Amino acid sequence: MTEKDDKIGSVFQRMKDKAKDVQTGVTEKISKASEAGWAKLKDTTAEVDEILPAIRELGYSVDGIQIGVGLIPDIVIEISGLTKTMDEKSYQRILEEKKDKKLLCSVLRTLQTASALHDKVHIAGMKSDTAAITLGLPPKVNLKFTKK
Repeated sequence: MTEKDDKIGSVFQRMKDKAKDVQTGVTEKISKASEAGWAKLKDTTAEVDEILPAIRELGYSVDGIQIGVGLIPDIVIEISGLTKTMDEKSYQRILEEKKDKKLLCSVLRTLQTASALHDKVHIAGMKSDTAAITLGLPPKVNLKFTKK
């Protein structure tokens, strides 16, 4: 081998070593983010346990829960009973009782908005009695319309 070949080999080896270091760093960061995501998911599922009774107390039904697992996990609560008119005082009472539970209050306000929106949105040949609330700050709501 020539001196030039040795230099090229040395440069190539340093590049390989650097790439390996970068890969290790990225893997560690992804692992830490994943661990944080799982911890957040665990905390959020504990909060869901507090949210569900409040939703039921207002007269809605909880039809299902979806958990999305990714870099940022998410939880979706599927709710029915939007065709019922809920008493404003019931919302206010629960919001006052649970004012220290930020996510719960945010979800209930979102549900209240969804219920009001439900009364205003009409699509020909379709009906809606269900919503899906994606937990987050702020929560997101999807109204589901199906054929009549």
